[in-house]
Amino acid sequence: MFTRRHLSVIRAAVRFWSEEMGPHGHDQMGHYCELTETDDDFPHVEDVEWIVENAGSLELRFAVVSTDYAKVVHERLLNSAAAAVQAKGTKNARVAAILLIAD
Repeated sequence: MFTRRHLSVIRAAVRFWSEEMGPHGHDQMGHYCELTETDDDFPHVEDVEWIVENAGSLELRFAVVSTDYAKVVHERLLNSAAAAVQAKGTKNARVAAILLIAD
């Protein structure tokens, strides 16, 4: 299950990427994301910078969602995976990790 520690690793990795790899531009990025600049999903340096700038505002929450991930089936977001599992109970549903940008 995705945890706050995992989110810390992602924040650190993005900061590292920004500082160490970002100056090398799109060519370097392509080697790691397995996409070319012509792909719609190709990340650009400004995408990495946006994440670095907003990393401190990211909050981790959990939701109980349908098995196809199409809709939320519990009325609120929860603060822990354990709380989401408990809220799920015996429903045929899944627990999803949600990243929010706190204002």
